[in-house]
Amino acid sequence: MAIRVLLQPATVRVTPGGGSAAYTVVTGVTISLTSRGRGAAPVQATPTPASLEFYELPVQGDTARTARLLGTLAGAIRLDGTDFKFAGGAPPLIQFAPLVDETDFFVPLTYDRTNFENVTDQHLWLPWESVAERGRLELGVKLRIDSAVHADLANNDTLDVSLVHRGVPDDGTDTAQRFDCQGITEVYPTGNHNLTTAQRIPISSDPLRIRVHDSVRDACNAVHAGSFNLAQLTTHLTTIFRDAGFATVDVQLKSDADATAAWWQQRSGRFIAKNVADPRHASDLDGQELPFFEFWAFSQTSLFANGEAAESEALNPGHEINVSARTKRVIAPIAVLGRQAKFDDTYQQILQPATRMQFLASLLAHEIGHTLGLPHALHFNARSQSYSQLGGDIIGTMGLFRVDGGRGRVQKFGPVHKATLRRHFL
Repeated sequence: MAIRVLLQPATVRVTPGGGSAAYTVVTGVTISLTSRGRGAAPVQATPTPASLEFYELPVQGDTARTARLLGTLAGAIRLDGTDFKFAGGAPPLIQFAPLVDETDFFVPLTYDRTNFENVTDQHLWLPWESVAERGRLELGVKLRIDSAVHADLANNDTLDVSLVHRGVPDDGTDTAQRFDCQGITEVYPTGNHNLTTAQRIPISSDPLRIRVHDSVRDACNAVHAGSFNLAQLTTHLTTIFRDAGFATVDVQLKSDADATAAWWQQRSGRFIAKNVADPRHASDLDGQELPFFEFWAFSQTSLFANGEAAESEALNPGHEINVSARTKRVIAPIAVLGRQAKFDDTYQQILQPATRMQFLASLLAHEIGHTLGLPHALHFNARSQSYSQLGGDIIGTMGLFRVDGGRGRVQKFGPVHKATLRRHFL
């Protein structure tokens, strides 16, 4: 009598607005055991060491052509009457491989208590991939008894998890602008706010230039004395953007004199473009034509009073980007909203000093990402079949920032956004 591992998906059918076709989303999976074939049971009442190994299976487009181990649940298996019982070891959780250490793609995993004891339901973490997967991940499981493979991948159920979400409102609320997204629970829009699919502004051998004004340093130090560290900030920004494909990142600290010698003027205590009188009511000709891959960040008051920790560059809505000239018309630079509640409260919570510049780097990368056209990542709520910036644990740069355990973190661009960056800029 052989054993077969069953994977029973829980699904919801989502019917989006905007004329997009309905689609099915896997919201969880239940794992159970059953017998297949006849003969003696492979185990008896005395527990025998066993393990369940979870794999991603190769599909068309995968760079890896063999199954990749994601994690292992170790324990022991026995026969209890006619039921097989798998008891988890210590700890009674899947131990994940390094492959999925950094990912926000997961499906909740539930163990059927008919077949499992001393185990803890948990998230089944999945690789942070999208393009190569062609819109779906296939998952399999292997059962080992006494170290030998008893039920191989081909003998057990396969779980097919779609990555596709269609017609998702921008930011989860703006039904006038919809994007197709990819992801599992946390989803990433495939579109671009500022460029059409065919438009490209290749960075080529140019560096990505990030100019940080002294006021950002002062805002950080006002909350945690001496916390601003340019070398650390440069390291973390370089990590984020090199991971996204940008070869050279040039970060510099700039003074008032540097700013006014370049593109900016001070008006009412705020830096704005030199030829702008009122950044809230700019004409079509207002704004400075900056090189597209040059970004300036100041700590200053909000233009929009939207309660965020920072605001992205304000581009002239009439002439945002000149693709052929590789320029953008900027009315106001990136604003880190230091000495305001959202920034100060969040930065105050970062109690581990070594991670404070990780937070600042992720915050600046997020605002730069908006100029590069990237929409926010969203959390999918299976119960309400809705999308929101809140409620999940998005770790991609274009998600919202949370402080867990008193530490900031380097938030890299998610896999879908990386594909968008490659398509338009690399």
